Amino acid sequence: MKTLVGQWMDIFRAGAHHGGDATFSAADIQQIVDNFDPSQFEVPAVLGHPKHDDPAFGWFSELRRQGDKLQGKPRQMVPEFENAVLDGRFPSRSVKLSKDAVRGWVLKHVGFLGAQLPEVKGLTPISFAAEDKDAIEIEFSEETGMTVEQIRESMNQWWEEKFGKKTETPKTFSESDAQRIATEAVTAAIAPLEARLKAQEASFSERNVALATSESAQRCETALARVKAKGVWVPAFAVMGVDRLFAELAKQTVTIEFGEGAAKAQKAPLDIMVEFMESLKTIVPSAVVEIGKPAPRGANGGANAGIFAVDDSSVRLHEATVQFAEENRVDYIVAQASVLKKDPALGRLGSATAGAV
Repeated sequence: MKTLVGQWMDIFRAGAHHGGDATFSAADIQQIVDNFDPSQFEVPAVLGHPKHDDPAFGWFSELRRQGDKLQGKPRQMVPEFENAVLDGRFPSRSVKLSKDAVRGWVLKHVGFLGAQLPEVKGLTPISFAAEDKDAIEIEFSEETGMTVEQIRESMNQWWEEKFGKKTETPKTFSESDAQRIATEAVTAAIAPLEARLKAQEASFSERNVALATSESAQRCETALARVKAKGVWVPAFAVMGVDRLFAELAKQTVTIEFGEGAAKAQKAPLDIMVEFMESLKTIVPSAVVEIGKPAPRGANGGANAGIFAVDDSSVRLHEATVQFAEENRVDYIVAQASVLKKDPALGRLGSATAGAV
């Protein structure tokens, strides 16, 4: 025989509640568990939102946290009430929580929401007169599908609202009436399921958009790094908005087909743009050279033998200019003028001061 006594059940969950005015974390759920002391106060199971001296239909003797959910274990249940819960007549819960100034959140009662329970005689009233001003009541619904019985009950309620309760004299309907009534009944029964499905689809859509945005941003960042490493990117491109062009191309998921025969290929627009820029000649020098001063044979480890000697102050001027341009998003000319204004020594070729490290 099925029973609720001694079984764990979900009664609350972390998240935003009470119209968004109250938000509970997993740590808050654990605080509720830690503050529960059955030797001082057992949490009653009640119907709906009780008023003064409403009866208790059961008592919770244990609480625990399972992930982001608060679970309770009843030690006693009125049989009629327990059967109604097992039959699915109370699919939702409401909890009353009070904020203690020292201990934090404390559970006051668990309300069961749903059908009207038949009168049960002999229940002992409990007093809710001494209510906390800061206490709040929050409803919690179990995320379960509708059972066949619940669908049948929903259809019966709709039928009674539409035509009244059954009478001894049956009504007659045409074929078109029967089709219309059947369609309306099915629509009314599946409406809750359709609403839940739409909510899930909206949630999945939001997650997919966030994931696609993150992936396109990563593709854009990788493409810009390739171009900069090739030495074909200058700060002026950012001022012109070329980096935003890269970001838009990174969002494109279609491919472009070009070439013929064995040379035919398909590539994304961003890849085509990157390969084009990488094919350009390097426009950002790795070092600034002083034109007109031939380097001695074997200078610079032989790499520039017979070409030109590298002036250290020119190199430092270039590096300072690039850094200033990137930090202030200005073009190379403006950046260099600002750097020379701050440190004129960098503009003197062969300066021992400028070239010192």
